[in-house]
Amino acid sequence: MQTVMEALYLEDVLEEMTRDLKATVGAPEGVRTYALWGVDPFELETALYDMLKHLGREERDVLRWYIPDLVETVYREGYNVLILLPTGEGLHAKGGSVPLAGVPGNRVFA
Repeated sequence: MQTVMEALYLEDVLEEMTRDLKATVGAPEGVRTYALWGVDPFELETALYDMLKHLGREERDVLRWYIPDLVETVYREGYNVLILLPTGEGLHAKGGSVPLAGVPGNRVFA
């Protein structure tokens, strides 16, 4: 039961972070975002690299440019959740730290 509650909590957090990022950027309705998480920064980094193999070439090329800075920020800030919003101008991101002991890590939602 604890794992289910943590998963529901995570989903709510990710949805709120996505709304906040879209509002901050002024993103149009329907723009694609990616939500990644892990139990710790290492799992989040793994999810970030794993995500690349599921993207089209254009999005992969945009993200590849920003990955070193994203990874550095993830570890420096201790993030384990990350929302990405790639645009024609670049990449917008919002990270955070959420306790996820019972939720399987290394996940990506598009």
